[in-house]
Amino acid sequence: MRPVTTAMRIAIYIRVSTSEQALSGYSLAAQEKTLLDFCTAQGWEVVEIYRDEGISAKDLAHRPAMLRLITDAKLKKFDKILIWKLTRLTRSVRDLCAICETLLTYKVSLQSVSESFDFGTPMGRMVLYILGVIAQWEREVIAENVKLASLERVAQGKHICSHILGYRHRDGSLVIRPEEAERVRTIFEQYLRVKDCVALSSWCRNKGIRTVGGFDMIPGAVDKILRNAVYAGWCYHSGQVFPGEHEAIVGVDTYNRVQKLLYKESRISKIFVLGR
Repeated sequence: MRPVTTAMRIAIYIRVSTSEQALSGYSLAAQEKTLLDFCTAQGWEVVEIYRDEGISAKDLAHRPAMLRLITDAKLKKFDKILIWKLTRLTRSVRDLCAICETLLTYKVSLQSVSESFDFGTPMGRMVLYILGVIAQWEREVIAENVKLASLERVAQGKHICSHILGYRHRDGSLVIRPEEAERVRTIFEQYLRVKDCVALSSWCRNKGIRTVGGFDMIPGAVDKILRNAVYAGWCYHSGQVFPGEHEAIVGVDTYNRVQKLLYKESRISKIFVLGR
């Protein structure tokens, strides 16, 4: 009698961040097809596909599919985790070590179809950790480059946020929406009268003034609007302010008066007053 062989049980994990959506080979569909084809060629059984879409690999806490994958590994629902590339799993050395420790404890192996390492040997794990260090370095370099590019754009007077009450983006610049801009002016003027964000948020709800996303003006949303230097014609990034190329909705004097009152009200953050 020939011995009965059991197919290797595979968990496929795929991930893509928002910035990687359009890159060839990075999309969820491309990763999934590659990994499924690989499993078919090996004669492996795919137990489940875990997908994290539009999520960064900088940590585990905000990746629901990854957290579920780790839980299922502890329950021994599969024998191996298959990934397209180590950077899909994590770009954090600390998280990589934690994941590997869990997998070793529960005797679940890990394999990448794009990189060659044997997770079951000390040498293979050393290669894995080296790849993890490189992945974290790449993430930190990318983050630094994005920060510098954003700072340069702000220094040129351009606003980098996509949505802001009172403005719309047109050809890379902020253009005033008259009706929304009037709401913003009203919020600033009313705060100078009531001098209290909680009272102002109640007033806004009674007047039907809502956020750019259509939500109620809770005190935090009111505070965020009142502190935003963009409304006074400036751009702000990483603790620095620059004159903006867009039209202001409120005057600098009004903005500064509001900042001084906000500081007296909360005394939480450093007072931020604009120059002329």
